[in-house]
Amino acid sequence: MAVVFISPKRRQRVFFTVITVVFLVIIFVVYSLVFLGKPVIVGSTPVVDLSKANIDFSIFNSAQFKQLKVFGELNVQGGQTGRDNPFVPYYQAIPALSPIITNK
Repeated sequence: MAVVFISPKRRQRVFFTVITVVFLVIIFVVYSLVFLGKPVIVGSTPVVDLSKANIDFSIFNSAQFKQLKVFGELNVQGGQTGRDNPFVPYYQAIPALSPIITNK
């Protein structure tokens, strides 16, 4: 009776081949389910019927709401905001400095 040994390199190559084939099969199945499936027609009825929504505004008349205090004003000032070109990087290359010559 002969005993067949598979070399470790061959075993590793077979392992990676099997893993690659399984990965490709999974990718193909996902691709076919997502992109090749028939589109599902969604009904035109809204998910939420907003005409039946009832908002209770009585909270604005409660004593707790009226006791709330403003803890500061927002100082919103007009003017320029942001940068002229937001796509320019913040860092700039520093040009090589010329040697400083002093006359003594």
